[in-house]
Amino acid sequence: RALLQRVTSASVTIDGKVVGRIGPGLLALVGVCEDDAKADSDWIISRMLGVRLWPEPAPADGGEPREWRTNVVDLVDPTTGAPGEVLVVSQFTLYGGLKKGNKPDFHRAMAPADARAIFDGVLDGVRAGMRKKGGAGAAAGAGAGAAATAEADGAPVDRVATGEFGAMMQVALVNDGPVTLMLDSRNKGNADPSGSA
Repeated sequence: RALLQRVTSASVTIDGKVVGRIGPGLLALVGVCEDDAKADSDWIISRMLGVRLWPEPAPADGGEPREWRTNVVDLVDPTTGAPGEVLVVSQFTLYGGLKKGNKPDFHRAMAPADARAIFDGVLDGVRAGMRKKGGAGAAAGAGAGAAATAEADGAPVDRVATGEFGAMMQVALVNDGPVTLMLDSRNKGNADPSGSA
């Protein structure tokens, strides 16, 4: 499962050092369930990169852009021209529960050794998808985020940042909207679990 937040900026800090930072794009907090498999990861990656959380580019005729038309892969910041970015952070607490009182129970989260492999697979998949629109042209307008690290020789822009799996991290963000969306490969339509409409 992944909790997505549309942001104007986000960063992750470990021991006082910023290890990942993005400009406009998505902050994705990713949790791995005890029985998740590659199919769950593939669905999360596809939806994360495909969900349309931004308006379309401003029409040439000066009309109002339509909302919910652009995904993070195609996002271009209208002010700076920088491409959209993604900050992917592991968060096992997405599988916390309170069935037995007020102390959170995380037994549904996958054990760290196995979860790391799945998280790394999600990270690799997001990186591959975000390279759809990269290269020197995209980097030219990049700000202080991950896209600014593009190599001068025209290598694909690294539009994805992350923290450190299993570390204690401080995550800072400016939620744009606010817009927040939960993706759950076991509840793909985000339906009410009680079955009511």
